Amino acid sequence: MDTRFWIVGGEYEDTGFTRLKPDTGSLSGPFASYDDALAEWRQLATASRYDAHARYTIATETSRRRAPAGLSAVPAAKRKRH
Repeated sequence: MDTRFWIVGGEYEDTGFTRLKPDTGSLSGPFASYDDALAEWRQLATASRYDAHARYTIATETSRRRAPAGLSAVPAAKRKRH
């Protein structure tokens, strides 16, 4: 599995943070490590610290790679759960 991290957010219409103001959305990434994403998040959060309507969050994207040719993927019913 590959994991990538993104920073999403922007300026919202109110402090309920349910709707972004038009044309203020922000997307940064992808970042290969959480630490790299966290460093970018800190910069964005610090730059907007006096704006009560701004919010950013770190989103995680996980993708599964396909099994190489000649190998079959393990059926979901037989996968070990942790």
